[in-house]
Amino acid sequence: MEVESSGANAYAAFQAARNRELKSMDAKTKNAAKRATAKKPAKIQIGAPRSGAGGQALPFSPAIRAGDFVYVSGQVAHAENGELVDGGIVAQTRQTIENLRRILEKAGCTLDDVIKCNVWLADARDFWSFNKIYASYFPGIPPARSTVQSPLMIDAKIEIDCVAYRPL
Repeated sequence: MEVESSGANAYAAFQAARNRELKSMDAKTKNAAKRATAKKPAKIQIGAPRSGAGGQALPFSPAIRAGDFVYVSGQVAHAENGELVDGGIVAQTRQTIENLRRILEKAGCTLDDVIKCNVWLADARDFWSFNKIYASYFPGIPPARSTVQSPLMIDAKIEIDCVAYRPL
């Protein structure tokens, strides 16, 4: 069974292809096929890799689904046009979390499915402003989190990656 392994609906495409094959089989063959394909693809790319400065391909996936877990690569405050948003840590925190949310949606997840976040702040003095915005996106039971100060690879104030858990 051929299934494209990247894009927003990679797992949905896998399920649709499997269902088409099952519809054309008799009961005995169908049961054998279900058992044979019960294992889901081990790793599904979510989204297409982006280009960096000068159009250079970036060698990482926006996210990977591995079983019931979705691992989202570090996100910064890039707007839809690829530019960093202005407005300091508050605006950049909002945009960064919105970027995470969009990628999670492509994997069939929401922010409620996030179980762990790693946060890098360029300036430790931004912690309380960041924390207030972050908390507004995770009411209820917030995910586990690590937050450190670190120089970032681009001129961003914040980077966040996360892991989500959502059974298939």
